Amino acid sequence: MRNNSTSETYPDGVFHAHPEYHNIKKEGIGLIEAMGLYILPGRLKKQTEQIADILTGEAPFEPDKMTKDDSLYVHKAMIIELKRDNPNVEDKEKAMEIITKRINETCVAILENTAVFKKDEAGTLAFRRFLNTLSIK
Repeated sequence: MRNNSTSETYPDGVFHAHPEYHNIKKEGIGLIEAMGLYILPGRLKKQTEQIADILTGEAPFEPDKMTKDDSLYVHKAMIIELKRDNPNVEDKEKAMEIITKRINETCVAILENTAVFKKDEAGTLAFRRFLNTLSIK
């Protein structure tokens, strides 16, 4: 199902990835993502490796000096949170696990953003009403 409604808060679409997740995926999602196989932008491979270097201390991180031209600028807030929550990451493998977990959580949140029928009482009731219009019980 697709709903292209927009609002002042979500000019790209109410049922599109919300802006706080655009660092991971700004592109629209399709049937493949809705089925659980998330297609991520190619830029993330190199960026996650760079973020892992920051988490392990192998690369410097100076958020106040970052500019929009920096490839990791879009991840600035996420990197700050990851460093705060994981101050002592010693190896790159652990850093990649932490980053992957965060990306996975973001993908779930994006799917929740894009769902026409939300996973709450109102969404469940609306979904049931929709199914009833199709004579599906």
